Amino acid sequence: MTKFGIQFHARSSEVIDFVKMSVINYNLYVGLINITAKFQCAVFDKHSIDSFPIVLLGSSKILLFLSAPIIGADRDYQFSLDNPGALHIIVGIDDGEILTESNLGAISDEETIAFWKKVVKPFKKSLLKGAWILWPSDGTKRYYKDLYYTTQAKLAYQEGIRIAQFTQSKSTYLLEQE
Repeated sequence: MTKFGIQFHARSSEVIDFVKMSVINYNLYVGLINITAKFQCAVFDKHSIDSFPIVLLGSSKILLFLSAPIIGADRDYQFSLDNPGALHIIVGIDDGEILTESNLGAISDEETIAFWKKVVKPFKKSLLKGAWILWPSDGTKRYYKDLYYTTQAKLAYQEGIRIAQFTQSKSTYLLEQE
């Protein structure tokens, strides 16, 4: 088994655009996981992708599939076991006050991973790279060259939205290149 993944900051609308474009360009299927009291997964393909939400409310996980997924699982874990090789996308919080990190990745055979890298490559090439992290507890900051973010995430930062790894994080990402 091989694995691949990246972490990045992006507005949720940019993640949705990436998903829609990937479904259309590569004839993929997408599962939108909604984990509330009961596990739910809505499935879309290139014919129904226009119905994919423009805003992710209460949904935190998107999966891209090479073929139609097997439906019927009652848990997220079982759904993943039934549908191996998917590209998992965890969408960070984007609520107008804070923008947290999103990530995408897959664990599969080398051929499938090579395909997902091909799908992700244009998106990854569009990302800006490198930012400072500030720790408010002592005022120190350090530059990390491998932090990825979109232009829209940088604009959000410039407009005063806090950029963080996760909601409870005390550190703040300063999307300013060295």
